Amino acid sequence: MKHLNRRTFLGLTAGVAGAAALGACSDSGSGKSNVPSGDNASVKLPDAAPRSPLPGQLTSTVPGVPAAYTQYPADPARTVTTPPGSGGEITTMQINFGAPPPASSRWQEAIDKELNARIKATLVSDADLAQKTQTYIAGGDIPDVFYLHLQKVPAALKYVQQGAFIELSKYIGGAAAKDYPNLAALPEITWRNSAVGGGLFGVPRAVPAANTGQPLFRGDWLAKLGGSAPTDADSLYAMLEAFSKGGNYAFGAITPWDQEFVLSMFGVPNQWRQNGDGTLVKDLETDEFAAALEYLAKLYQAGGFHPNAVGNGWSEAQDLWTSGKTGFFGGNILASMTYLRGTPIKGVADMVADIRPFIAPGRTSGAKPGFYEGPAGYGIFAIPSKLEKDEKKVRELLGVLNYFAAPFGSAEFTLINYGVLGHNYTVKDGIPTPSQDPARQAELAAQYLPSPGEASIYIPGPPNQSQQVQKYFEQVQPDLIPNPVMTKVSQTNISKGTTLENLVKDNFKQFVSGRRPLTELEEFRKTWREQGGDAVRREFQDAR
Repeated sequence: MKHLNRRTFLGLTAGVAGAAALGACSDSGSGKSNVPSGDNASVKLPDAAPRSPLPGQLTSTVPGVPAAYTQYPADPARTVTTPPGSGGEITTMQINFGAPPPASSRWQEAIDKELNARIKATLVSDADLAQKTQTYIAGGDIPDVFYLHLQKVPAALKYVQQGAFIELSKYIGGAAAKDYPNLAALPEITWRNSAVGGGLFGVPRAVPAANTGQPLFRGDWLAKLGGSAPTDADSLYAMLEAFSKGGNYAFGAITPWDQEFVLSMFGVPNQWRQNGDGTLVKDLETDEFAAALEYLAKLYQAGGFHPNAVGNGWSEAQDLWTSGKTGFFGGNILASMTYLRGTPIKGVADMVADIRPFIAPGRTSGAKPGFYEGPAGYGIFAIPSKLEKDEKKVRELLGVLNYFAAPFGSAEFTLINYGVLGHNYTVKDGIPTPSQDPARQAELAAQYLPSPGEASIYIPGPPNQSQQVQKYFEQVQPDLIPNPVMTKVSQTNISKGTTLENLVKDNFKQFVSGRRPLTELEEFRKTWREQGGDAVRREFQDAR
């Protein structure tokens, strides 16, 4: 499965999108900073460019909820009429969630022809992103288009501060965005949350702000229990325990991501809680976090987790899900529904399992859980400052990014996401249907540039599937709880965020599995504070 937003919940990697005036890092080679002085409330966003509706489009009346599509356009229209490239080579560094594509392919040839450019992509796995990001930038040989995920790799922010990338406001801020209408159509919240210190340092990849936290679950398992959805923490526990019988389990892995909906049900804050006086309390410091851990540890002892859950990661959890062993799977809703809904589940004879989003109840009957607002983006695509004086090249690269940001159902979107008609996919009953040849599907592995596929809802199959997912977003969107440090910067978080994140994830596993008793929770909190947590807190509190 591709394109899953595996945003960690408890890690200290949020809040790198810069609300404070930023100075150069102490280890800066040049000592300069090209980050504007200001916050993201004053960022010069691209002037919005509304899109014309398509046949079968369902536009929600709830602000922030993406449009849903009940059909794919029969004749995809073009949004880019002039190839943006100049005939030369364009180098990129991109994230990749699967095996690398072949060195050459019909899909790549078609893309290069459309762009009038030769894309030379370096693909980096999710696991290697932090190390490769820093290696490339520190080495000075930064590709023309560079993928930065400042939440997953907070240390990379220091390079933005030191001037490694171009501030793009003069090219895409305000009315200048008219030259790049597909970029201008990306959501305002995505642009704002991806800015740094009030400046635009890259083109974001848009995802809905409510795309995370609530997993997919086996509706057919619930139906066998009588079909009554849980209404509080106790009835949810009974459901999870009932799912964990006869060689089946509620969960395949122990991670804050997979159990985020339980944390939100207990009222654990979205990374931080901001008091009335501006002080901050970390999620792991709250009584609600302790109660959620106790709940999950009890479930573990009752057999609610797969025996290998402590060591299992995302891939193993997905395998257990598709093999019919687990009732819940924590992936982002759009990608999971697109790639897993309709997946034949092993052990389910001649049928497809009923897979749908699960919306957690409140901790007590009638209470609402605290759904978490995400950053509404998954990384940005930046242009190195070595090209700053070459305005023609910068505009060429922005044109390429504008091409890859083509809207749902367009000719460009179709080529990017499905490939070459008759080779990578065919059309059956009006639905683009991928080839069953693994080699032909492998050609599309380099497609992860800022396509807004995850910011629109199209679930191939019966039309009501897209509408069902849109209704999920409509239920969750009004009650989203923001992360109060989303657009703030902490220098300690830049240097120690990954270490602190790993500390939290490792101890989360230990507490839930009982390998570390809950009586040691305060000791863990103290360790977190001493290893940098308190410094991060102070810096977020001081940021304006």
